[in-house]
Amino acid sequence: MSKDEEITRLQMRVTELEKEKKKDKEKISTLSEKIVTLEEDIEVLSRAVRSSEQKLRLELFVRFGSSSERYRKYFNISEELIRKAEEGSLSDNEQKIIDNAKELVDSDKMHEASNKKGSRNRNPEHRTRGNGCGRQTFDPSYPREKQEFKLADKCHKCGTTLVDINSADVHEYIELLSNNLSIIQQIRNKGYCPCCGETHDENGIQKRNIITAPADERFIPGGLAGDSLIAASIVDKFFCGLSVTRISKRFRNLGVDLSEQNFANWHMRAGTELEPVAEAIKDSILSQPAINGDETRIQVLDEKGRADHLDSWMWVICSATPGKPAAYFQYDVSRSSDVFKGIVGDYAGFLQADCYVGYQVKKQDYQFTLALCLAHLRRRFIDAQKAGAYPEGSVGYITLDRIITTIGKIYKADKTYRTLWLDDKLITEQQFMRTRKQESIPLFEKLSEWIRGRYDFHRDEEYIMDGMDYYLNSELIFRSYLNCANLNPDNSRSERIIRAFSTVRMNVLFAGCPAGAHTLATLETIIQTANLWDLNLHEYVTYLLKEVTKLRNLKANSVDYSQFLPWNLTPQLREELGVHSMSIKKKKSV
Repeated sequence: MSKDEEITRLQMRVTELEKEKKKDKEKISTLSEKIVTLEEDIEVLSRAVRSSEQKLRLELFVRFGSSSERYRKYFNISEELIRKAEEGSLSDNEQKIIDNAKELVDSDKMHEASNKKGSRNRNPEHRTRGNGCGRQTFDPSYPREKQEFKLADKCHKCGTTLVDINSADVHEYIELLSNNLSIIQQIRNKGYCPCCGETHDENGIQKRNIITAPADERFIPGGLAGDSLIAASIVDKFFCGLSVTRISKRFRNLGVDLSEQNFANWHMRAGTELEPVAEAIKDSILSQPAINGDETRIQVLDEKGRADHLDSWMWVICSATPGKPAAYFQYDVSRSSDVFKGIVGDYAGFLQADCYVGYQVKKQDYQFTLALCLAHLRRRFIDAQKAGAYPEGSVGYITLDRIITTIGKIYKADKTYRTLWLDDKLITEQQFMRTRKQESIPLFEKLSEWIRGRYDFHRDEEYIMDGMDYYLNSELIFRSYLNCANLNPDNSRSERIIRAFSTVRMNVLFAGCPAGAHTLATLETIIQTANLWDLNLHEYVTYLLKEVTKLRNLKANSVDYSQFLPWNLTPQLREELGVHSMSIKKKKSV
């Protein structure tokens, strides 16, 4: 082979190698891009796995663990051990870990009990000790049925005559009698006036104008039920959560056969005629300097243009004035801010609620000052603590412990000075607001500084970031409550009312029609407000039914329905309706 041919061959080989090199570079570039894509996918999947693990862990603790914050040490156990403990398949070492955690929990309880300043008063003023095993005695005005048991004449062992020491052991208990209904036979005599009530027609036939003796008008004229029975069924349904089927069965067991339809009709009529009383409660709440707001789901059937499975909403506002509690419910198909605007109108006081956007949209031009709920904030960090299972000393553990501890100090400052103001009467309202703000503002500043400083450490922690963003997005609104003495750090006042309503919703399941939902809102307003005042619900509802019956022929705008509200009742009537909720013994008036 000549030299030129060798050079040509080598050049061709070089060209081929360059082409192969180019292809390899393209392949490497493609593989590099795939590696980057796979790394991104791995990161996304890793985050999803961590998030799923946290959600699983949180579900396990919600299902099997305690919701109390004192069990934080127990939260550091992994979900695998929790699952094994549930299945009963723990090894000896794993069982020791569980036992040690429980010991830590018990030691926390003992430490808390030892540091407790004072125990609960187990002998309140309304509980008078009796002769029977130290139990309370009952109101002496209630009738007694005595059952006396005498000694035998002689000892059954030796036959000696027994000596009575004149010191009987007296014990009282309450018995429910099934025969506690009364059938009222209403007899209205008839007559005529021989002077002006007797006439003769053109044929000489005598005619008399018959006069019937007047009787008290009942809520359902000519109906089967008296006002007291209707009131009892209203309390059963709208406070105890019994369905009309169960109410009908209960009265059937007492010897009276009343259909479910009867009770439903009576409740609907009561809801319609008592609506002005509910509106008076609403007006009173909106006249207070501070209120609480919330909303919850309710299922309503036969709503026009909507499927039965869709959620409707029950809105609630509560008075935050100490010593003047009240609650108002309103049903609507929507959770829109337009509904809440229709409820509060131009209310210009303080409103405490959660972070739902309906309470702070700009288009409504709300006049109130919004204060957010610290309990919602703390709950997010508690969930993060449960879900993360952070070991003691880790970054997540330190971050959450500091945040939760600081929020606890904010609560403690409010409780301490509120007790001095309302219970002990040692400081004025202005002093309470000033001292609470002086102690709380530095705590809020520390909380903000700590959250911002730790923000970058937890960008991959879904639950922690959720809580941090929740706080930072509305940082200053969480402090708004400090400018109103009546507000607490959280919105628990309205949440307690919602919880009471949830019992009724859980047992009744749904409202059968929109009119029934409006009735539910009206009667819940009256029942829950009366319950906040610790009134005898049966007596109070009976009183309202009798009063609205008297006003039936008057125009609604000519009657001042605020006179029927618990705080406007006469002292005598308030004493009759004020009965301690946990005792048969009568209670002092509010």
